[in-house]
Amino acid sequence: MSDRLTKTEKQQFSKLWAKAYPAVGVYVTSLVRDYHSAEDIIARISEILIEKIDQYDETCSFEAWAIGVARYEVLKYRRDKARDRLLFDDDLLERIGDRCCEVSREISSRQWGLQQCLKRITSRASEALDLRYGENLHYETIGLRMGMKSGAVRIMLHRTREALRRCIDRYVATE
Repeated sequence: MSDRLTKTEKQQFSKLWAKAYPAVGVYVTSLVRDYHSAEDIIARISEILIEKIDQYDETCSFEAWAIGVARYEVLKYRRDKARDRLLFDDDLLERIGDRCCEVSREISSRQWGLQQCLKRITSRASEALDLRYGENLHYETIGLRMGMKSGAVRIMLHRTREALRRCIDRYVATE
C-alpha cells in the first residue's frame, strides 16, 4: 500500500504519525518491559498503519486508531511470549492501557494549554522565560540583560509560572 501513496498522502501520514507516536510509545512501553521488543512493536505498528491507511476513518482520532492497532500488536506479542512466562493477565493489560491513554491525553491537553497560555503573557515575562529556560541563564545574568535585580527576576518568573499554571489548569478543566 505505501508504494501507492502520493507524496502528499505520505506527508499527511507522517504528520499524523508524528503526533500519535508519543502516545503509542507510552502505551507500548508501559506494557512491554523489554526496550528492544517495544521498539520492534512500535516499528511494526507504523508499518501496519501505513499499510492500512486507506481503512482509517478521518472522522475519528488517528491517535486512537493507532493505539487500537498497538493494542492488537501488544496482545500478539504477549501471546508469543506467553510460552516463556506469564506477563500480565488481559484485564490488567486493558486497565494499564486505558490509564496510559488517559495520561497521554492529559499530557497532550496540558501541552496544548501551555502553548495557548504562553501567547497571553507579557513580552517582558516571555523574554525572562526564554532567557531562563531557553538559554538556561541564571537569575543574575537575566537581571543584567533585562536591567533588573536578580531578586526581581526571581519574583517575576515565579509569578509568571504561577499564572501559567493557573491558566493551564483552567484550560484543562474546560476541555
